[in-house]
Amino acid sequence: MKKKFYILFILLVFVSGCTTSRMLIKSKIDSNAYSMFGKNPQRDFYVPIKFNDNIKLKWESDTRGGFSNSSVTISDSIVFINDLYGRVYAFNFFNGKKYGEIKNKGAVYTTPVVSGLWVVFVVSMEQENMSKFVMYDYTSAKPFREVDVEGRVQTEILKLSDGFVIITLDGKVIKYDKYGIFLWETNTNVKSRTNPSFYNNKIILGNDNGEIIALNYNDGKILYREKIGGKFWSGSTISDGKIFIGNTNGKLYKLDINSGKIIWEFNTRTKILMTPVLDASNIYIGNLAGTLYSIDKNSGQKKWELKTDGLFNITPLVTKNILIVPDFDKKILFVDKEKGVIQKTLKLDGRAKLSPVIYKNTLFIGYERGKLEAYEIDN
Repeated sequence: MKKKFYILFILLVFVSGCTTSRMLIKSKIDSNAYSMFGKNPQRDFYVPIKFNDNIKLKWESDTRGGFSNSSVTISDSIVFINDLYGRVYAFNFFNGKKYGEIKNKGAVYTTPVVSGLWVVFVVSMEQENMSKFVMYDYTSAKPFREVDVEGRVQTEILKLSDGFVIITLDGKVIKYDKYGIFLWETNTNVKSRTNPSFYNNKIILGNDNGEIIALNYNDGKILYREKIGGKFWSGSTISDGKIFIGNTNGKLYKLDINSGKIIWEFNTRTKILMTPVLDASNIYIGNLAGTLYSIDKNSGQKKWELKTDGLFNITPLVTKNILIVPDFDKKILFVDKEKGVIQKTLKLDGRAKLSPVIYKNTLFIGYERGKLEAYEIDN
Protein backbone atom coordinates (compact mmCIF):
# COMPACT_ATOMS: atom_id res chain seq x y z
CA MET A 1 0.00 0.00 0.00
CA LYS A 2 1.32 3.41 -0.91
CA LYS A 3 2.21 5.42 2.17
CA LYS A 4 0.22 8.58 2.62
CA PHE A 5 2.04 11.48 4.19
CA TYR A 6 0.31 14.27 6.01
CA ILE A 7 1.52 17.63 7.11
CA LEU A 8 0.39 17.94 10.68
CA PHE A 9 -0.13 21.38 12.11
CA ILE A 10 -0.02 21.31 15.87
CA LEU A 11 -1.13 24.57 17.40
CA LEU A 12 -0.59 24.23 21.11
CA VAL A 13 -1.54 26.99 23.48
CA PHE A 14 -0.18 27.02 27.00
CA VAL A 15 -0.15 29.47 29.87
CA SER A 16 3.02 31.50 29.70
CA GLY A 17 1.81 35.05 29.52
CA CYS A 18 -0.05 35.07 26.19
CA THR A 19 2.45 32.92 24.34
CA THR A 20 1.21 30.80 21.45
CA SER A 21 3.46 28.13 19.99
CA ARG A 22 3.00 26.72 16.49
CA MET A 23 4.68 23.50 15.32
CA LEU A 24 4.81 22.02 11.83
CA ILE A 25 5.35 18.26 11.68
CA LYS A 26 5.69 16.06 8.64
CA SER A 27 4.31 12.67 9.58
CA LYS A 28 2.36 9.68 8.35
CA ILE A 29 -0.37 7.51 9.78
CA ASP A 30 1.36 4.63 11.55
CA SER A 31 -0.49 1.32 11.27
CA ASN A 32 2.01 -0.17 13.74
CA ALA A 33 1.74 2.58 16.34
CA TYR A 34 2.32 1.76 20.01
CA SER A 35 -1.10 3.16 20.65
CA MET A 36 -2.00 2.38 24.30
CA PHE A 37 -0.65 1.24 27.65
CA GLY A 38 0.31 -2.41 27.19
CA LYS A 39 0.23 -2.25 23.38
CA ASN A 40 -3.17 -3.97 22.98
CA PRO A 41 -6.39 -4.56 24.96
CA GLN A 42 -5.00 -7.76 26.54
CA ARG A 43 -2.13 -5.63 27.98
CA ASP A 44 0.84 -7.36 26.36
CA PHE A 45 4.29 -6.31 27.63
CA TYR A 46 6.31 -8.88 25.65
CA VAL A 47 8.71 -7.77 22.90
CA PRO A 48 10.03 -10.62 20.68
CA ILE A 49 13.65 -9.47 20.48
CA LYS A 50 16.89 -10.66 22.03
CA PHE A 51 17.89 -7.67 24.13
CA ASN A 52 21.49 -6.51 24.32
CA ASP A 53 21.91 -4.42 27.46
CA ASN A 54 24.76 -2.47 25.87
CA ILE A 55 22.42 0.45 25.29
CA LYS A 56 23.40 3.97 24.28
CA LEU A 57 21.62 7.16 25.31
CA LYS A 58 19.98 8.62 22.22
CA TRP A 59 18.40 11.67 23.79
CA GLU A 60 16.90 13.00 26.99
CA SER A 61 14.13 15.51 27.47
CA ASP A 62 11.74 16.55 30.19
CA THR A 63 8.26 17.74 30.93
CA ARG A 64 7.38 20.41 33.46
CA GLY A 65 5.41 18.04 35.66
CA GLY A 66 5.74 14.63 37.28
CA PHE A 67 4.72 11.35 35.69
CA SER A 68 2.09 8.90 36.83
CA ASN A 69 2.84 5.18 36.46
CA SER A 70 1.92 5.27 32.79
CA SER A 71 4.01 4.91 29.62
CA VAL A 72 4.77 6.69 26.39
CA THR A 73 2.78 5.98 23.26
CA ILE A 74 4.32 6.40 19.83
CA SER A 75 3.06 6.99 16.31
CA ASP A 76 5.59 7.41 13.51
CA SER A 77 7.85 10.28 14.59
CA ILE A 78 5.77 11.44 17.56
CA VAL A 79 6.22 10.33 21.19
CA PHE A 80 3.30 11.21 23.45
CA ILE A 81 3.40 11.38 27.26
CA ASN A 82 1.18 12.81 29.99
CA ASP A 83 2.00 14.53 33.27
CA LEU A 84 0.22 15.21 36.55
CA TYR A 85 -0.09 18.94 35.84
CA GLY A 86 -2.66 18.43 33.11
CA ARG A 87 -0.36 18.39 30.10
CA VAL A 88 0.02 16.02 27.18
CA TYR A 89 3.33 16.40 25.35
CA ALA A 90 4.57 15.50 21.88
CA PHE A 91 8.30 14.86 21.34
CA ASN A 92 10.29 14.02 18.23
CA PHE A 93 11.06 10.29 18.17
CA PHE A 94 14.52 10.77 16.68
CA ASN A 95 15.99 13.66 18.69
CA GLY A 96 13.67 14.34 21.63
CA LYS A 97 12.86 17.90 20.63
CA LYS A 98 9.48 18.97 21.91
CA TYR A 99 6.86 19.54 19.24
CA GLY A 100 4.47 21.03 21.75
CA GLU A 101 2.01 20.42 24.55
CA ILE A 102 -1.70 20.49 25.28
CA LYS A 103 -2.43 22.22 28.60
CA ASN A 104 -5.51 21.30 30.61
CA LYS A 105 -6.86 22.35 33.99
CA GLY A 106 -6.45 19.25 36.12
CA ALA A 107 -4.26 16.15 36.02
CA VAL A 108 -3.76 13.56 33.29
CA TYR A 109 -3.14 10.22 35.02
CA THR A 110 -3.66 8.04 31.96
CA THR A 111 -1.36 7.19 29.07
CA PRO A 112 -2.36 9.15 25.95
CA VAL A 113 -3.97 6.82 23.40
CA VAL A 114 -3.23 7.19 19.70
CA SER A 115 -6.19 6.69 17.38
CA GLY A 116 -5.44 7.56 13.77
CA LEU A 117 -4.47 11.23 13.87
CA TRP A 118 -6.09 11.86 17.24
CA VAL A 119 -4.52 11.67 20.68
CA VAL A 120 -7.08 10.57 23.27
CA PHE A 121 -6.80 11.20 27.02
CA VAL A 122 -8.78 11.95 30.16
CA VAL A 123 -8.29 14.99 32.39
CA SER A 124 -9.25 14.71 36.07
CA MET A 125 -10.46 18.17 37.01
CA GLU A 126 -8.96 20.20 39.85
CA GLN A 127 -10.91 20.08 43.13
CA GLU A 128 -13.95 18.52 41.44
CA ASN A 129 -15.28 15.00 41.18
CA MET A 130 -15.31 15.40 37.41
CA SER A 131 -13.20 14.43 34.42
CA LYS A 132 -13.12 15.31 30.75
CA PHE A 133 -12.71 12.74 27.96
CA VAL A 134 -10.75 14.45 25.18
CA MET A 135 -10.07 13.48 21.58
CA TYR A 136 -7.55 15.97 20.23
CA ASP A 137 -7.11 16.35 16.47
CA TYR A 138 -3.51 17.34 15.94
CA THR A 139 -4.06 17.90 12.22
CA SER A 140 -6.32 20.86 12.99
CA ALA A 141 -4.83 21.82 16.37
CA LYS A 142 -8.10 21.63 18.28
CA PRO A 143 -10.19 19.13 20.22
CA PHE A 144 -12.36 16.92 18.02
CA ARG A 145 -14.47 15.87 21.00
CA GLU A 146 -14.67 16.83 24.69
CA VAL A 147 -17.07 14.96 26.97
CA ASP A 148 -17.73 15.70 30.65
CA VAL A 149 -17.49 12.64 32.90
CA GLU A 150 -18.90 12.45 36.42
CA GLY A 151 -16.08 11.06 38.57
CA ARG A 152 -12.29 11.03 38.47
CA VAL A 153 -10.45 8.78 36.03
CA GLN A 154 -7.05 7.55 37.20
CA THR A 155 -6.76 4.22 35.35
CA GLU A 156 -5.74 3.48 31.79
CA ILE A 157 -8.01 3.94 28.79
CA LEU A 158 -8.98 0.74 27.01
CA LYS A 159 -8.83 1.20 23.24
CA LEU A 160 -10.99 -1.27 21.31
CA SER A 161 -11.61 -1.73 17.59
CA ASP A 162 -14.89 0.17 17.81
CA GLY A 163 -14.21 2.69 20.57
CA PHE A 164 -12.88 3.41 24.04
CA VAL A 165 -13.64 2.34 27.61
CA ILE A 166 -12.84 4.35 30.74
CA ILE A 167 -13.44 3.56 34.41
CA THR A 168 -14.00 6.17 37.10
CA LEU A 169 -12.53 5.83 40.57
CA ASP A 170 -16.00 5.24 42.01
CA GLY A 171 -16.56 2.28 39.68
CA LYS A 172 -18.50 3.56 36.69
CA VAL A 173 -17.55 1.85 33.41
CA ILE A 174 -18.22 4.02 30.35
CA LYS A 175 -17.92 3.17 26.67
CA TYR A 176 -17.65 5.62 23.76
CA ASP A 177 -17.58 4.78 20.07
CA LYS A 178 -14.50 5.51 17.96
CA TYR A 179 -15.70 9.09 17.44
CA GLY A 180 -16.23 9.76 21.14
CA ILE A 181 -20.02 9.34 21.13
CA PHE A 182 -21.43 7.92 24.37
CA LEU A 183 -22.69 4.33 24.06
CA TRP A 184 -23.36 3.02 27.56
CA GLU A 185 -22.51 3.32 31.25
CA THR A 186 -22.55 0.64 33.96
CA ASN A 187 -22.15 1.53 37.62
CA THR A 188 -20.45 -1.28 39.56
CA ASN A 189 -20.90 0.77 42.80
CA VAL A 190 -17.44 -0.11 44.14
CA LYS A 191 -14.19 1.84 43.80
CA SER A 192 -11.91 0.54 41.06
CA ARG A 193 -8.18 1.31 40.75
CA THR A 194 -7.24 -1.40 38.23
CA ASN A 195 -6.32 -0.88 34.60
CA PRO A 196 -8.95 -2.81 32.64
CA SER A 197 -8.20 -5.42 29.99
CA PHE A 198 -10.29 -7.00 27.24
CA TYR A 199 -10.66 -10.33 25.46
CA ASN A 200 -13.42 -12.22 23.64
CA ASN A 201 -16.07 -9.51 24.12
CA LYS A 202 -15.36 -9.22 27.86
CA ILE A 203 -14.11 -6.13 29.69
CA ILE A 204 -12.24 -7.22 32.84
CA LEU A 205 -11.61 -5.13 35.95
CA GLY A 206 -10.99 -5.57 39.67
CA ASN A 207 -12.14 -3.45 42.60
CA ASP A 208 -11.56 -2.50 46.23
CA ASN A 209 -13.92 -5.25 47.42
CA GLY A 210 -11.62 -7.90 45.98
CA GLU A 211 -14.00 -8.70 43.14
CA ILE A 212 -13.22 -9.49 39.52
CA ILE A 213 -15.94 -8.17 37.23
CA ALA A 214 -16.58 -9.04 33.58
CA LEU A 215 -18.84 -6.87 31.42
CA ASN A 216 -20.21 -7.47 27.95
CA TYR A 217 -18.53 -4.88 25.77
CA ASN A 218 -21.57 -4.47 23.50
CA ASP A 219 -24.04 -3.31 26.16
CA GLY A 220 -22.16 -3.10 29.49
CA LYS A 221 -24.14 -5.91 31.09
CA ILE A 222 -22.31 -7.47 34.05
CA LEU A 223 -21.58 -11.10 33.14
CA TYR A 224 -20.18 -12.02 36.54
CA ARG A 225 -18.61 -10.48 39.64
CA GLU A 226 -16.51 -13.03 41.47
CA LYS A 227 -15.29 -12.40 45.03
CA ILE A 228 -11.57 -13.29 45.22
CA GLY A 229 -10.18 -11.36 48.21
CA GLY A 230 -8.01 -8.40 49.19
CA LYS A 231 -8.14 -5.29 47.03
CA PHE A 232 -7.16 -5.18 43.37
CA TRP A 233 -4.89 -2.21 42.67
CA SER A 234 -2.83 -4.06 40.08
CA GLY A 235 -3.73 -4.05 36.41
CA SER A 236 -4.83 -7.26 34.73
CA THR A 237 -3.33 -8.97 31.72
CA ILE A 238 -4.90 -11.71 29.59
CA SER A 239 -3.17 -14.63 27.88
CA ASP A 240 -4.72 -17.72 26.25
CA GLY A 241 -8.11 -16.77 27.63
CA LYS A 242 -6.88 -16.57 31.23
CA ILE A 243 -6.71 -13.51 33.51
CA PHE A 244 -3.57 -12.78 35.54
CA ILE A 245 -3.80 -10.18 38.31
CA GLY A 246 -2.31 -9.42 41.74
CA ASN A 247 -3.93 -8.00 44.88
CA THR A 248 -2.97 -5.98 47.94
CA ASN A 249 -2.65 -9.19 49.98
CA GLY A 250 0.35 -10.06 47.81
CA LYS A 251 -1.36 -12.85 45.91
CA LEU A 252 -1.04 -13.44 42.18
CA TYR A 253 -4.03 -15.15 40.57
CA LYS A 254 -4.73 -17.03 37.38
CA LEU A 255 -8.47 -16.88 36.68
CA ASP A 256 -10.84 -18.39 34.14
CA ILE A 257 -12.06 -15.52 31.96
CA ASN A 258 -15.46 -17.16 31.43
CA SER A 259 -16.30 -17.43 35.12
CA GLY A 260 -13.72 -15.48 37.14
CA LYS A 261 -12.98 -18.67 39.12
CA ILE A 262 -9.49 -19.22 40.54
CA ILE A 263 -7.31 -21.69 38.62
CA TRP A 264 -4.29 -21.17 40.87
CA GLU A 265 -2.87 -18.58 43.24
CA PHE A 266 0.67 -17.74 44.31
CA ASN A 267 1.46 -15.82 47.50
CA THR A 268 4.30 -13.26 47.30
CA ARG A 269 3.44 -12.12 50.87
CA THR A 270 3.60 -8.36 50.09
CA LYS A 271 1.28 -5.93 48.30
CA ILE A 272 1.25 -6.10 44.48
CA LEU A 273 0.66 -2.96 42.41
CA MET A 274 2.35 -3.76 39.10
CA THR A 275 0.60 -5.47 36.21
CA PRO A 276 1.86 -9.04 35.69
CA VAL A 277 3.86 -9.59 32.50
CA LEU A 278 4.17 -12.81 30.52
CA ASP A 279 6.00 -14.67 27.83
CA ALA A 280 5.04 -18.03 26.29
CA SER A 281 5.86 -20.06 29.42
CA ASN A 282 6.15 -17.83 32.47
CA ILE A 283 4.61 -14.94 34.33
CA TYR A 284 6.74 -12.32 36.09
CA ILE A 285 5.59 -10.27 39.06
CA GLY A 286 7.17 -7.99 41.65
CA ASN A 287 5.90 -6.57 44.93
CA LEU A 288 6.45 -3.63 47.26
CA ALA A 289 9.04 -5.60 49.27
CA GLY A 290 11.34 -5.50 46.24
CA THR A 291 11.02 -9.20 45.42
CA LEU A 292 10.66 -10.36 41.83
CA TYR A 293 9.29 -13.77 40.85
CA SER A 294 9.14 -16.02 37.81
CA ILE A 295 6.10 -18.31 37.94
CA ASP A 296 5.19 -21.15 35.59
CA LYS A 297 2.15 -19.89 33.70
CA ASN A 298 0.42 -23.27 33.62
CA SER A 299 1.14 -24.75 37.04
CA GLY A 300 1.60 -21.65 39.21
CA GLN A 301 4.87 -23.06 40.58
CA LYS A 302 7.78 -20.74 41.39
CA LYS A 303 10.78 -20.97 39.07
CA TRP A 304 12.93 -18.37 40.79
CA GLU A 305 12.80 -15.54 43.31
CA LEU A 306 15.01 -12.43 43.26
CA LYS A 307 15.22 -10.32 46.43
CA THR A 308 16.42 -6.73 46.09
CA ASP A 309 16.60 -3.65 48.30
CA GLY A 310 14.19 -1.80 46.01
CA LEU A 311 10.44 -1.55 45.45
CA PHE A 312 8.47 -2.74 42.43
CA ASN A 313 5.26 -0.89 41.61
CA ILE A 314 5.70 -0.22 37.88
CA THR A 315 4.98 -2.68 35.09
CA PRO A 316 8.17 -4.09 33.50
CA LEU A 317 8.88 -5.22 29.94
CA VAL A 318 9.77 -8.75 28.80
CA THR A 319 12.05 -9.67 25.90
CA LYS A 320 13.32 -13.07 24.73
CA ASN A 321 16.13 -13.04 27.27
CA ILE A 322 15.83 -10.04 29.61
CA LEU A 323 13.30 -8.47 31.97
CA ILE A 324 13.51 -4.67 32.00
CA VAL A 325 12.29 -3.76 35.48
CA PRO A 326 11.78 -0.20 36.80
CA ASP A 327 12.80 0.03 40.45
CA PHE A 328 11.38 2.83 42.58
CA ASP A 329 14.84 3.00 44.18
CA LYS A 330 16.17 5.15 41.30
CA LYS A 331 17.23 2.46 38.85
CA ILE A 332 16.27 0.17 36.00
CA LEU A 333 17.20 -3.50 36.44
CA PHE A 334 18.06 -5.75 33.52
CA VAL A 335 17.32 -9.25 34.80
CA ASP A 336 18.22 -12.55 33.11
CA LYS A 337 14.76 -14.07 32.88
CA GLU A 338 15.99 -17.68 32.86
CA LYS A 339 18.34 -17.42 35.86
CA GLY A 340 16.69 -14.65 37.87
CA VAL A 341 19.89 -12.65 38.33
CA ILE A 342 20.55 -8.96 37.71
CA GLN A 343 22.68 -8.66 34.62
CA LYS A 344 23.02 -4.88 34.62
CA THR A 345 21.72 -1.85 36.53
CA LEU A 346 20.97 1.53 34.99
CA LYS A 347 21.08 4.22 37.68
CA LEU A 348 18.65 7.11 37.44
CA ASP A 349 18.61 10.63 38.87
CA GLY A 350 15.16 10.01 40.33
CA ARG A 351 12.62 7.34 41.15
CA ALA A 352 11.45 5.28 38.16
CA LYS A 353 7.94 6.21 37.06
CA LEU A 354 7.13 4.97 33.55
CA SER A 355 6.63 1.46 32.26
CA PRO A 356 9.40 0.87 29.65
CA VAL A 357 8.50 0.77 25.96
CA ILE A 358 10.57 -0.55 23.05
CA TYR A 359 9.68 0.77 19.61
CA LYS A 360 11.83 0.66 16.47
CA ASN A 361 14.97 -0.41 18.38
CA THR A 362 14.59 2.39 20.91
CA LEU A 363 13.98 1.92 24.64
CA PHE A 364 11.98 4.64 26.41
CA ILE A 365 12.10 5.10 30.18
CA GLY A 366 10.97 7.88 32.50
CA TYR A 367 11.54 8.93 36.08
CA GLU A 368 10.47 11.59 38.56
CA ARG A 369 10.43 15.31 37.79
CA GLY A 370 9.30 14.50 34.27
CA LYS A 371 12.57 13.13 32.91
CA LEU A 372 12.20 11.14 29.69
CA GLU A 373 15.09 9.21 28.11
CA ALA A 374 15.46 7.26 24.87
CA TYR A 375 18.17 4.61 24.43
CA GLU A 376 19.38 3.06 21.21
CA ILE A 377 19.30 -0.74 21.32
CA ASP A 378 22.10 -2.69 19.66
CA ASN A 379 20.57 -5.93 18.42
